[in-house]
Amino acid sequence: MQTNAAAVASRRDAASEDPVEQASVGRISLSDRLLALSVAALPLQKAFTVDVGFPLKPTEILLIFAVATGILRAPAGYWRGPRIPRGIYFAVVGLGVTVVLATAWAYTGDIPPGPYSGFTRSVTADLVSYLFYGLLVIAAWIRLAKLPWKLFQRMFVVSIYVAAAGCLLQYILFKSNNLAAMRQFGFELVVGGAYGAPVPRNGTFFEGNYLGFYAVVALFVAVRSGRKLPVAAALACLAYSQSTGAVVGLAAGIAASAIFMANARWRFRIMVTALVTVAGLLMVAPARGFMLYQIQKLGGGSAQNADVTASADVRSTKADIAFRMIEHHPVVGVGPGRFGVWFQQYIGDAQLPVSYFTGKSRFIVENAYLQVGAELGLLGLAFLALVLWFSFRQATTVDPLTVAIVAAVAVMLNATPSWTTLTIWYSLAFVAALAFQKAAPRAPWHQGIFVARTSD
Repeated sequence: MQTNAAAVASRRDAASEDPVEQASVGRISLSDRLLALSVAALPLQKAFTVDVGFPLKPTEILLIFAVATGILRAPAGYWRGPRIPRGIYFAVVGLGVTVVLATAWAYTGDIPPGPYSGFTRSVTADLVSYLFYGLLVIAAWIRLAKLPWKLFQRMFVVSIYVAAAGCLLQYILFKSNNLAAMRQFGFELVVGGAYGAPVPRNGTFFEGNYLGFYAVVALFVAVRSGRKLPVAAALACLAYSQSTGAVVGLAAGIAASAIFMANARWRFRIMVTALVTVAGLLMVAPARGFMLYQIQKLGGGSAQNADVTASADVRSTKADIAFRMIEHHPVVGVGPGRFGVWFQQYIGDAQLPVSYFTGKSRFIVENAYLQVGAELGLLGLAFLALVLWFSFRQATTVDPLTVAIVAAVAVMLNATPSWTTLTIWYSLAFVAALAFQKAAPRAPWHQGIFVARTSD
């Protein structure tokens, strides 16, 4: 009996040291609690932000306090936790070092004469702010990767309700023509025509693209949680965003999850479910209009109005400009946030909307890969590619849904305006937390997942 009691006590002591178990009994640090709250506040990217000359997001505030609190309360052991494999740690830290090098190079180098369209502060202050954002997302990934994965997943699900509530509030204010209240809450109003009539599409985010990116990742997290209501809420956010990039990312994620499903029966079920869902959507007029709209934006069929392909044309023009910047600044680029500073030097006779020449719009490339290439050079682009590669390898040790998250992120970066968007790094950090803490696969995936690697 004493031996059995000792064994039980030993198991209890071991469980108390497990970060996942700690999360379930509330034994986590104040720093981790703040990190968890920052996950729940992730959708508040524009609405409900604090205006300090620029919108300071609740997630950023919580993240800064989390890092500061952790360092002050336990400076020696703050960065400890589940061991981060050297490969991906090297890639993430290398990207951070590149941000510093690119900033130093841009600060000491020459810049073209102004004025600079869309800049609300000096170019030096702008450079420093982008240095801060770059290092912030790196620090966020490192700390979030050590957050107990069950707590991380639970708070991600909470964030889905926050996002859905934000979309609903924006829609109600829009339909009631209460634009004053919308401004008071800090909403940015972006409308889309995927459903025929103009409808808001960005919720609490800056634009529909950001909401769509978040919704796709949130959908896979919701499915992994095994709860139906978050799945429905994430799908509603995805439809609300009207984002073509999100639709493509969702398709890429589903395809990747099917490929890495060794159980043929489940692979067949995934593909049949996807096909039946598409067929069902085609039977509903608004959904059919939405899908046809996205197909037209991707170049299929005939556009019914000139605005359908305008976005793709502008992106193509700015991509050409980014490639020329990379060609002329190949090592560490033109500096963080300085695509807009150099834009006029490369525009030539490119055709862009009149709004690009009013002095109010800031020039951005609208492609995270090309933004990194132009602003951080090929060195930064190489480190970003390594981060995604190692994330993918780690995801294959968990389950196909985790693989789907990485695949969707990698695809959607092609239409993401900024590589420092918090949603990107919170998504990759969630994958890292699952992999590094050896999270149990979501049933029934454990019956058939093909595990490509077991460690790095």
